[in-house]
Amino acid sequence: KLVTVQNLPPPMLTNLITLPDRNLQLSLQGVPGRQHVIEASTNVAPPIQWLSLITNATIPGSLPQSGSLIYADRAATNFNQRFYRAREY
Repeated sequence: KLVTVQNLPPPMLTNLITLPDRNLQLSLQGVPGRQHVIEASTNVAPPIQWLSLITNATIPGSLPQSGSLIYADRAATNFNQRFYRAREY
């Protein structure tokens, strides 16, 4: 039986922009056709509790599961600090 192992790049968060309302917008670039999630936490000291913000969305007009998405965190101003990560699952 033949097994193919792919070393795919991890998803990356890019283009962090502070919006006029002081909330945050960011982009995720991942592997097309894979499921991705953007998560946030207010603390990165153990135990870290990550909250899923958005999963497997695409940029309007793009093909489903393109691997790209833009997310505006409308709750960002509710916190003194917030940390973000992107992951594939």
